[in-house]
Amino acid sequence: MERSALNSRNVKEGKAGQLIAMQTLKSRGFSQVWPIATPCKPIYGPKDAKGERKLEKIVYEEKAPGDIWCAVPGSRILTLVEVKAISGDRLPWSRLEAHQPLNLSQAHKDGCKAFLAVVRQDVAHLLPWEFAHGTTWAAGLNFKKGTALVYTRDGWKVE
Repeated sequence: MERSALNSRNVKEGKAGQLIAMQTLKSRGFSQVWPIATPCKPIYGPKDAKGERKLEKIVYEEKAPGDIWCAVPGSRILTLVEVKAISGDRLPWSRLEAHQPLNLSQAHKDGCKAFLAVVRQDVAHLLPWEFAHGTTWAAGLNFKKGTALVYTRDGWKVE
């Protein structure tokens, strides 16, 4: 498969995973759930005969801090969520880009809650970053039934 086709498929899976994660967050009582847009800048071409410029391309300037902002159930604590869609049972560390763990760790240090939402088969597993970035990462995370720690209205539980 060509690189551009592979990237296109990954973007589609990522967007679908983000929607599933947002629905899961809302169903679990998280409020003010909204996606984070990637900062970008439009590049316009030269003026035409009418003096108008046409949009040539969009350049992404920097990486977004995460995929979703929301508030913890029953509070106003800001929460940063990074979403990863997987097709198998594992999420290897290599699937996270270099800035993603840094942003989640910084949000956690700044007093926000930070979650890694792993979407598998239309189900979003919500993992608190303080749990997810520990020694479990040595071999990646396993998402077979009964191994994911999630936050519910009643607190943390294993799904």
